Amino acid sequence: MIRLNRLQKKRLEFSVLCSLIIITRGFDLATTYMLTPDLAYESNLFITFFGFGWKGFILIQLLLSIAVIGANYYSIFRSKIKYPKEPGLSFNEFQLHYMFGKGVKSQRFLRRLLGVFKVNLTFIGYLLPRMLILFSTAIVIVHTLLYFGIRIPYNYIYTFYGILLFSVVLFNKLYLRAHYRVYNSLTSEEELAKLN
Repeated sequence: MIRLNRLQKKRLEFSVLCSLIIITRGFDLATTYMLTPDLAYESNLFITFFGFGWKGFILIQLLLSIAVIGANYYSIFRSKIKYPKEPGLSFNEFQLHYMFGKGVKSQRFLRRLLGVFKVNLTFIGYLLPRMLILFSTAIVIVHTLLYFGIRIPYNYIYTFYGILLFSVVLFNKLYLRAHYRVYNSLTSEEELAKLN
């Protein structure tokens, strides 16, 4: 079995996620074209409200993909996780520290807000590609079923949104649990201080 170092794992994760984003967005465009070549039935807000045609639709999809890939790049390669310096926190205490930092009450509001933004940007960079891949896959499945004349009851769409919401919560827990495992593997305050 091939062992990958930390940087190789990051590169592999980034490459796989980028490839899946490009593939699923491409299939989304292709199945949209199969289903509604004139975009008459497309429910994308940019088409519905702003009247974009195919050029605008493709441009929006391209910009969305670039933004998600950029956030993913930041999350994987540029963000620095600030672990608590004191060992032995519970998972709930770790989550609060991870999201808001130590001594949040004593920090100035703007500094605290900036710190929360950086942490959340790291998490959003982790979450967005996974959600976009999941969402695009679901759209491709729905478009394909509709193309072959299989109608989907409207109430299943609410189930789909429920699954997406559940996925956000699940990915959040997986993300924080992975960092909590790293935090727990460091046993002394010196090791935690070195990591920060």
